[in-house]
Amino acid sequence: QNPVTMIASIEKGKITTNVTPVPSLPPAKIKHSFYQTDSIVTIQIPIKGLKKDQVQIYSTDTTINIHTKIPSSGQDYSLEIDLAYPVDSSRTNFNVTGSNIEIKLYKRQAIQWTSLD
Repeated sequence: QNPVTMIASIEKGKITTNVTPVPSLPPAKIKHSFYQTDSIVTIQIPIKGLKKDQVQIYSTDTTINIHTKIPSSGQDYSLEIDLAYPVDSSRTNFNVTGSNIEIKLYKRQAIQWTSLD
């Protein structure tokens, strides 16, 4: 359901109501990056001003989903990746610094990934 702006005015005993849909902001697009060792893939998402409790991470052995709101704009941010290789989702963890979300995925095989998906 989209939010609306409602303006009501009274003129000579008549009530006139104008309802205008408020455009919802499109999801934010933020470029993420990753680096890796033989055993860990680390995903970095540059978003400033977040706290750890404002970020939701859902992970399986083959997918990762990240959801939050951008503090500076209020826009939703969502990243969903079907991973190139399986990971041990029971060990997936993340940290939030002043300028990044950093997610650690533990590889099931010591393969160098050329991409995340």
